Amino acid sequence: MPLCRAAAPPDDAPQAIAEAAAAEDTAAEETAAEETAAEPLGETQLAEIIDRLGAPRFAQREDAIARARQAGVAILPALSRAAKQHPDAEVRSRARYVYERIVANSFDARAEAFLAGEDLGETLAGWQYVASLMGDNPSVRELFVATSRRYPELMESFQGSSRDQARRRTLAVERVVQQILHKMRDLHQVPTAEDVMAALWGIADPNVLIADQTQALVLSLLRKAAANELRQDAQLGDAFLRLVGRWLRRSPVNGARHALGLALQWDLRAEGRVLGMRAAYEARDLADVHAGLQAVARFGTTSDVPYVLPFWDDLRPLPLPGAEPAMEVRTADVAMATVAKLYGLSLREVGFPEAVEHPKTAFSIETLGFPKADPEVRKAVQQRLREEMKTHGHVLDPQVPPAP
Repeated sequence: MPLCRAAAPPDDAPQAIAEAAAAEDTAAEETAAEETAAEPLGETQLAEIIDRLGAPRFAQREDAIARARQAGVAILPALSRAAKQHPDAEVRSRARYVYERIVANSFDARAEAFLAGEDLGETLAGWQYVASLMGDNPSVRELFVATSRRYPELMESFQGSSRDQARRRTLAVERVVQQILHKMRDLHQVPTAEDVMAALWGIADPNVLIADQTQALVLSLLRKAAANELRQDAQLGDAFLRLVGRWLRRSPVNGARHALGLALQWDLRAEGRVLGMRAAYEARDLADVHAGLQAVARFGTTSDVPYVLPFWDDLRPLPLPGAEPAMEVRTADVAMATVAKLYGLSLREVGFPEAVEHPKTAFSIETLGFPKADPEVRKAVQQRLREEMKTHGHVLDPQVPPAP
């Protein structure tokens, strides 16, 4: 599958273009010869080829064009400089055209020039989409080229508008997921940065469906060494975390506790809060609801208290180990602990008898329970928090406010 579209010929040198086209007619099918030279050429030889592009005799110019194309990637820097700086206008025109022909017919040539800083993004499938997510620096370019070599079909799917390509991108992402799973499960290979980025770039498009299998794979990949290295990379780290944040914001609420655990661990505040609210309001599994409230407690502010209050009377219990545990944790208890943390209060001082707090997770949900045999302990905490709410202008309202 092609990875580019050829650059348009220059408009300012019809004679040079005609000669270049004539020279390449007999070699149109010899793509392999264009990509690798028979033997490496030195700087002096490359310079001679460039100068002969302006030779007075047609045969000499034709020979120079053929030799330049045969040199392939090795001559691209010299052609680029000549196209911009050579004093002979004919050499500039021919150098530019030969340069464009080489990069149009060889991904390796395009990649080489691209990594050297050339502005060839439009000739590389998917670059404009990736650059919109990651920015442009040498490390991003290297990662993009490496990922393009491994997942060319995915990169092709990034061409065109998101809405028009949504189905194609979704299918491409699904195929990438299968490739990575095969690599990990069947070949027992460790995932690389290219695998991580291919998955994240694919699901960064809001029109691409995040299937359950895709979600599970992303969670697995983000726990691997490659993801940790990306997170700590000086040039890639910030963009990588933005991508992870995009994934968190649109993660399915089904099983959200796993994604929220990563948000808590990596301190992804804004995205963790958004997914936390969504999980609290939309998830069916009680563990995901509780994890959502926990994320709000960790990343929210006092302005989030009204959105937590609807859970104040939710009496659904959290199953705890043991035949008949003496303590019981209800959803209402997790909501009360969330309100206390949003107000900056110590849970033990408020009255939670066994609460364990932690700077990363706000609290341990399993420790928020109250004695089954003494309901007055829970009532006392409720009363203490009601008094705190009044000082902040918050009141318990029987009507549920709109979901955030």
